[in-house]
Amino acid sequence: MALPAYAFALFSGLIISTVSPATTQTQADPDAGADPHRSERRWFLERTRDLRAQLSSRAVVKTMHAVLEAIWTTVGIDFAERKRRTFALSGR
Repeated sequence: MALPAYAFALFSGLIISTVSPATTQTQADPDAGADPHRSERRWFLERTRDLRAQLSSRAVVKTMHAVLEAIWTTVGIDFAERKRRTFALSGR
């Protein structure tokens, strides 16, 4: 699953946020020069990028599965409404 932005998942409560690859350190944190652990943080993020992307993709798939299951198993929703809700998930 290709993501348009890097997705970082923190699995202590499943907090997912995205940061565009074009975002620079100074845009994200104006005080970036004051961070004494900046180089270590960058080293860690660079070496764990693939793992974090995989974990994020799995979380997105799991969440999507749960949402689709809720749409299609809820009693009292007609087929047209189920279809509308399903396609609304794609954002189109």
